Amino acid sequence: MIKKFGLKKCKKCYLFLMVFAFVILITSINEKRLSIPSDNLPWQITLTETGKTQVFGITLNQTTMREALTSLQSFPEIAVFEHKNGRRNLEAYISSISLSGLTAKIILEYGVDTPTLQRYIKDSVKKEGTPSGAFKYKLNEEDALEAMQAAVISISYIPYAQFDDEIILQRFGIADETIRLNEKSSILLYPQLGLSITYNTDAKEILQYVAPADFDRLKKLAQDQLL
Repeated sequence: MIKKFGLKKCKKCYLFLMVFAFVILITSINEKRLSIPSDNLPWQITLTETGKTQVFGITLNQTTMREALTSLQSFPEIAVFEHKNGRRNLEAYISSISLSGLTAKIILEYGVDTPTLQRYIKDSVKKEGTPSGAFKYKLNEEDALEAMQAAVISISYIPYAQFDDEIILQRFGIADETIRLNEKSSILLYPQLGLSITYNTDAKEILQYVAPADFDRLKKLAQDQLL
């Protein structure tokens, strides 16, 4: 009887320990979830008193390339892109980054004048084509260091998880204007936020941020897609 009782007691203790360990595990997971910072979400857009846009810890037209990449803890390749329509711009492409629990691709565009872009292209160390038809010119080391002082003028955010129309409406509200590209794709415009959202039922959304004062430039890029 004593042996049987001891065996049953041992089993009960083992079962109790298993349940206790499971509760501790669930509590630990929940604490980790609650501890995820939530101040870098794509819908958390702040407009400063001077009319600048703050998102992902970056103040557009103010935060430099060096400051942005340090804040995002990313050091991607920096290159000048020459697009099919002749437009040139300086970009840093981050293929994967997790911000506040959401994974996305990010493209940072920097404010550089035309003569400087031409010089970067002339002195580039590598030229290659891209799937979009643009040419990419990789900067040499000296020009890359110089470019680190340029300010971020726009951000493109491409989430890995697709945002449906319900999430967009809930988080961003009703767009002021919609440009319909085709049956499956539209561009939603939010001029007061300096934001455009390219919404496609079969592809990832593209969120583009600029300062509200620069929104006409962003709108023109959207309208050019109709041509």
